[in-house]
Amino acid sequence: MFIVELTYVKSLDEIDRLREAHVAFLKKYYEKGIFLLSGPKNPRKGGIIIAGKVSKTDLELLLSEDVFFINKAAEYRIQEFHVTLSAENADSFLYDKPN
Repeated sequence: MFIVELTYVKSLDEIDRLREAHVAFLKKYYEKGIFLLSGPKNPRKGGIIIAGKVSKTDLELLLSEDVFFINKAAEYRIQEFHVTLSAENADSFLYDKPN
């Protein structure tokens, strides 16, 4: 599995202009079962993508399709890790719940 950390290098106005195309890119790889989780960092200086079922070489290749990459709006750092343990109810922690 991989943690992909995006760091914005352009203004939030530019990020917002590209966001719709970025989300379409994300959805493409959710549908293929490669992306598992994603979302913006807080504070909003980039984002995180959790990916699985892909080699690092293939992940680098598919990330080059992202509009943020194409427009040099974000830098990417990829960290591979191997899951050895997980909580039995790990899926219950995946999404923010309203208070």
